[in-house]
Amino acid sequence: MKHYDYKISSDDIVDEICKKYNLSYSQYFKLKYKNPIRVEQRNRFDQAIEESKQHENVVWDLTNLTRNCRARIMRHYPDAEFHAIEFAFKGWEKEILKLSHDRFKLTGKFIPPEVFTDMCERYEPVSENEGFTEKKSVNMISLILAA
Repeated sequence: MKHYDYKISSDDIVDEICKKYNLSYSQYFKLKYKNPIRVEQRNRFDQAIEESKQHENVVWDLTNLTRNCRARIMRHYPDAEFHAIEFAFKGWEKEILKLSHDRFKLTGKFIPPEVFTDMCERYEPVSENEGFTEKKSVNMISLILAA
């Protein structure tokens, strides 16, 4: 994978917002979609997209579960070359939920099991015909558990 000079991370933006408003990660996601704090997060995200267009190698650090989500991102950069790093998780769901629980103890960040289950059900694997120049699959869970 090439070096990058700009990263867009929705999680980093949420962390900044939580710090600013003295909210926990979980409290943030309990806010209604139209809450001014959530609107601010979306505005910052849109600003990050615009800033990213002034850089050559951009990384989107997001959970892009569906082909449509990935296509929306690609539309922002019509002449770009795209590389996908897909995190393999099928068969590791129990371990991921345990890691999520452990992460909550350390960081206060928690993915509720029903949200994780919904994410797994909506997931569509990256395919060759989506326009990616390169696709790499990584099994982070086995690496984390081996550490």
